Amino acid sequence: MCKDDHGFTLAEVVLSITVMMIALSLLVPLLHHLSADKWENDWPYYQFTQILQQELNSASSLTTAGTILSFDNREGETITIEKYQNMVRRRVNHKGHEILLYEVRDIYFAVDQNGLRMHYTSEGGQTFAKTFFLPQ
Repeated sequence: MCKDDHGFTLAEVVLSITVMMIALSLLVPLLHHLSADKWENDWPYYQFTQILQQELNSASSLTTAGTILSFDNREGETITIEKYQNMVRRRVNHKGHEILLYEVRDIYFAVDQNGLRMHYTSEGGQTFAKTFFLPQ
């Protein structure tokens, strides 16, 4: 038999339970604010804006015409981002058809002194507006 058997003391058990209760009391409200329902509908829009900003970082000769955004990239290709039916698509040299965003009711592009402004409305009625930085 081993005579060095040590168990937890009452103080250690009480301290462990106290720490767990404090952590749980902070975690429950945090999980409530991070619910997937809020981000589930917005995620495609945020992904689209990230892709568009990456494209614009290498853009030159940018032109807009309402629902159509056109620019040249570093490889000399003409990139067109446009509304097509209820989607937003990307085309290279007026060829191809890469869907970037689904369920689009309306999208509008305009260039001003602050950069490229985009206003987007989903088929569900959510509206988003973003101004993109345009490198010189």
